[in-house]
Amino acid sequence: MDIRTLLVSSLAVLSVLAVFLLLVRRSERDLIGIGWLAAAFSVCAVGTGLGAARDVAPDFWSIVVGNSILLVGYLLLHRAVTSFLGLGVRHLGIGLVLLCVLVGGLAFFTYVVPDTRLRIVVIGLTFAVQAALSATLLLRRADGSGSRLAERSVGVVLASFAAFHLLRGAITLWRGTPDDFMRGDVVQAASLLGGILGIASVAFGFMWMTSARLRATLHRQANRDPLTGLLNRRGFLDLGPSRLRAAAETGRSILLLFADLDGLKEVNDTVGHDAGDRAIYEAAEVLRDVLRASDTLARLGGDEFCALTPVASPSDGEVILQRIENRLRARNALPGREYSLGISAAYIPVSPRDDFSLDELLRAADSRMYVEKRSRKLGSVAAS
Repeated sequence: MDIRTLLVSSLAVLSVLAVFLLLVRRSERDLIGIGWLAAAFSVCAVGTGLGAARDVAPDFWSIVVGNSILLVGYLLLHRAVTSFLGLGVRHLGIGLVLLCVLVGGLAFFTYVVPDTRLRIVVIGLTFAVQAALSATLLLRRADGSGSRLAERSVGVVLASFAAFHLLRGAITLWRGTPDDFMRGDVVQAASLLGGILGIASVAFGFMWMTSARLRATLHRQANRDPLTGLLNRRGFLDLGPSRLRAAAETGRSILLLFADLDGLKEVNDTVGHDAGDRAIYEAAEVLRDVLRASDTLARLGGDEFCALTPVASPSDGEVILQRIENRLRARNALPGREYSLGISAAYIPVSPRDDFSLDELLRAADSRMYVEKRSRKLGSVAAS
């Protein structure tokens, strides 16, 4: 298969993928980076078309402009990656330097010292560096998001692109090229076939990456309370049983803490619902400060909170309740407060031998908390 046929095939693949991605971008605007990727493939299609016009169009257009446009496509691909990762414009200066090196090198080895072999080396080096920059961003990402596997896969594809460009340049430097480049040889034909495969891999890998990110985001939104950032009831009921099983398997005791914000209706009625939301958020902050980051803390809804916290001894529950009281006292002592923050809390110790469902434990903890709350109210009335 000659080089022109492969270039036309690559042009067709790029064009189809660009149109497909543009349609996806129009219908799924939450898929981050797809628009930049569509632009990258569109630009690469133009550059590939100019390359296919070799010996028909002037060398300036088919060699210098065509390959320069291809590198611009790589820059847009890099922008798609940085957009997806939330990095904004990254490595733009390096990309522009590479573009200047490519244009200068192609012009020099086309008009000053004509040498197809060294042109391919310049193309290989500049394209390899740009692809490596994109691959590095994806491979070094370590945020544990739901799209991590997909990010690594695309990073590996781009790293392979970089290695392939370097290998092509090295082999070409060693073996040379035929006098008629469009007639091609095994190295150039293999590089174009690999390019077509890589293009498709990047496109579908990026779709996998963005859709995995979207799924993870939707899952997070479905299981998180938007006001406090804690787990919501659904998230707690999904995660809680596995935490109970893990504690039982390790032989550790675990506490189910149930807490209720005192006087929320009064705060809403006297200060306003914005203050009520602030009170809920403050209560969440108090509980977050007292408990560990590894504990399972949730807002069940309204003014109710719960948590699962592994402990060395069930008596640690009293220590936790005392810490909550201390935090509340410190907050309420601050000047200029619109309301007094109060939390009623109780806990149920769960031993590894217990065989209660999470729902049963929640009901028991809820009942105990309200007993404690009524007892405190009666105590304060008697004291007055």
